[in-house]
Amino acid sequence: MLFSKYLLVSEKFDNHIDILKGLQQNVLPEGSVLLCVNSTSQNLMEIYSTNEFNRPHVKRNDLLIIAICANRKDAREKCAKIVGDFVNEHKSMDGFKNKFCERQKITGD
Repeated sequence: MLFSKYLLVSEKFDNHIDILKGLQQNVLPEGSVLLCVNSTSQNLMEIYSTNEFNRPHVKRNDLLIIAICANRKDAREKCAKIVGDFVNEHKSMDGFKNKFCERQKITGD
């Protein structure tokens, strides 16, 4: 698993320290939802439950985890915030995927 250097962990989790310790061992919080940037997709971001993320058809090498959320609603809210913050800072969506994928060396295999 590849985590963004800009990784967000939802404030809806009570145990941030435990979550971060688990990530060091590539263990995701059970039942959490991941917000990812996919280097090979036209989508800006994709949302996966941890169950979906571990299925064989998901090409994890193409995915960069940018947020760990408590549920899908939380993930949609984080997605909107990330896009809004990016547009406020850059005044457009140009370079959004570059910020995550190319600067962190994510390539589709």
